[in-house]
Amino acid sequence: MFGSKRIGDIKTIQIIRFLDDKATGENERKDGRPGKLSPDSIRKFYDALCNVFNRAYEWRIIKDNPMTGVKKPAVKQREMRYYTSEDLGGVFEALNQESLMWRVYFLGALFGGFRRGELTALEWSNIVFDTNEIEIINNIVGSENGQPIIKDPKTKSSKASVAMPEWYMELLKEYKAEWLKEKESAADYWEGSDRQYLFHKGLGSPLYFTTPTTKWSRIVEKYKLKKIRLHDLRHSMVALLMEEDNVNLPAIQKRARHSSSKITSDIYGHISKKRATQTASQFDKYAPNKNLVNKLIIVVCILNCIHKKNP
Repeated sequence: MFGSKRIGDIKTIQIIRFLDDKATGENERKDGRPGKLSPDSIRKFYDALCNVFNRAYEWRIIKDNPMTGVKKPAVKQREMRYYTSEDLGGVFEALNQESLMWRVYFLGALFGGFRRGELTALEWSNIVFDTNEIEIINNIVGSENGQPIIKDPKTKSSKASVAMPEWYMELLKEYKAEWLKEKESAADYWEGSDRQYLFHKGLGSPLYFTTPTTKWSRIVEKYKLKKIRLHDLRHSMVALLMEEDNVNLPAIQKRARHSSSKITSDIYGHISKKRATQTASQFDKYAPNKNLVNKLIIVVCILNCIHKKNP
């Protein structure tokens, strides 16, 4: 779009046209899928341009910042889908029919709130059986030349130890025994080298970063589960916690690994209808007794009549 222009020659109107072309143009997606880019992708273009031109202005490479007149693209909040406690029976029944590896993976997403890349990057050294915790240290975000691209978790607060239910850790122990047998059977064909990825293709190398998404979609379709995305299992964890009366927002924020409880409230504050109903029901005890109210009205009417006759 900008070709060989010097940074100081790029005008505001050219940036606006660039963002508009990206937002309205077809065949802009790099993944080959049909359709337009998402509003979130356009926002990322905007943020990148802001970083470039703001820094250029701070360093006095340019006299004027062309981003000053560019309006930040709006991003429509995606409707959040999630599983409630009523949905869990069907989810458990479906996962019990899948391999132990996938059962551990998706239950980790559901009850640990782990993101796809965080789970895919897990190694046995990240599992602390003594304290029933899972340490989130790495994040697989893609693949290049057949090798996983490993980065830090999404945010600083995402890098943390997450306490897990005891039953899940027992399931992990069962899976580890199976994992060790697979490694022993593979012998010299094992591709994991010195890395011990929990979730692998069969010979120790980590799953391709999009494989869990594909697998989850197939499970949802196969067992006729309520259609939610893999990432929505993380949302489901928060929704389930919000249904509980004895779990406060800071505790949920810490488990979701958000940097502040405001983020948790802004994102998830509207998703638990059950919690909202429970909150409102707390005032039921103050409901006036209809029979008593009717009797009081009758008494008042009688007293008014008496007062009119005997002022």
